[in-house]
Amino acid sequence: MLAATDGPLLGVNEWGDEDPEPADEPEGFIDECDELATPDEVCRKIEKLSADLVLAVLRSDPPATPVPDAAISFTIANVRRDGAILAAGDGAQAAHRVPLNATTTVSLRDPNKRKAHRYARIWAILGFVHAHLLRNEKVTQRGLYYLITSAPSSRALFPDPASVNSTLLDVVSLTGASRRSLGVVTAPRGEVGGVISIRETIDTPWRSLMGESLQIVGDIAAISRWEMRGDFRYVLIVEKHAVFNRLFSEERVHTRLPCVVVTAKGFPDLATRAFLKRLQTTHPHVPFLGLVDWNPSGVLILNTYRAGGRTSSSVLESSRYALDVKWLGVRSGDLVTNPANIPLTDLDKSKAKNMLRADGVVDPGDVLAPTSPANISTRAKELATMCSTGMKAEIESLCPGSAGGQGRSLSDYVLEKVLRGDYAD
Repeated sequence: MLAATDGPLLGVNEWGDEDPEPADEPEGFIDECDELATPDEVCRKIEKLSADLVLAVLRSDPPATPVPDAAISFTIANVRRDGAILAAGDGAQAAHRVPLNATTTVSLRDPNKRKAHRYARIWAILGFVHAHLLRNEKVTQRGLYYLITSAPSSRALFPDPASVNSTLLDVVSLTGASRRSLGVVTAPRGEVGGVISIRETIDTPWRSLMGESLQIVGDIAAISRWEMRGDFRYVLIVEKHAVFNRLFSEERVHTRLPCVVVTAKGFPDLATRAFLKRLQTTHPHVPFLGLVDWNPSGVLILNTYRAGGRTSSSVLESSRYALDVKWLGVRSGDLVTNPANIPLTDLDKSKAKNMLRADGVVDPGDVLAPTSPANISTRAKELATMCSTGMKAEIESLCPGSAGGQGRSLSDYVLEKVLRGDYAD
């Protein structure tokens, strides 16, 4: 069994995104990580990495003095931050390829101590994953952090949960195996309700979600066994749990519009996206509609559903769950009667400008000019409008009737937009 290394290799400093991705690298393509790898297959991959290191040490002359650089280095893929590619193709997984433009090498001998710490952390995670898989056990990411920090040899190496999560993504890239295949599952976060019934296993009864919602489990393998049926015509993906409760539990929008309502309570976790992908695969002609706040974070959340996470290895892992989601709201056209009145923060402005740059826009004013190109994306137009007005708006601000005031309710707003077909790419 592999074990974390004791002694002077341990570090206490946290590493981050200290290495910007090189520019002007030739773009290649790599496949997504293996979602179906068995524990035995992953264990063999980890054991081969360990055996390669031992053999390299033994073959050096004299042994281990010095250890060859190649034996103490890992090359980690850097995936472009703008996410996966959703393209036409046959089959549920055939369409998704991940653009790759660079790699990072981490080594024990690197003069950059943070890279040396990163290398040691990778071996520590590999050891804990290997031991866990041998016992055929699963653990949540937070549980993995507490498990690792319970061992004196690795406690100083991982100062916080973020260091565990980042290293886990490096291991995903290195092994080509998803977190699920590594035995790491997410805690339940998503929730679903509406005109749908779900049977979790063949031995359990069908459960109608017309009157009560269901928590989406964090285990993607369990979700793959769910059976789903229902006469729904739309799938409504909402950003916030409060909006989900308002639409589903209080206003019962699904009794006015045959729909399924889903939330991940903020930025979507992998399990919620896997559930939605399965639903979209089995119901390819049903529109999936996103309802998010009119702010840069809302745009990022919508983009995560469409293209995967923004960090390198999470794009690798989640590209197969890229969704075709239309933008129902909130968009600038919805704010005529209830204008945005919350100022953008400096962080909001930075997010907006970064996304505009990813769309090839240097000056937001160019997007709104009468002479702007006709092919400017809806995302770029909305972000440019936010930058121009310096304001943002929440979903709830559009519908004071839902809070006991005068005017339309949130379900009225959704119903009107859906029946008009007022949603955008």
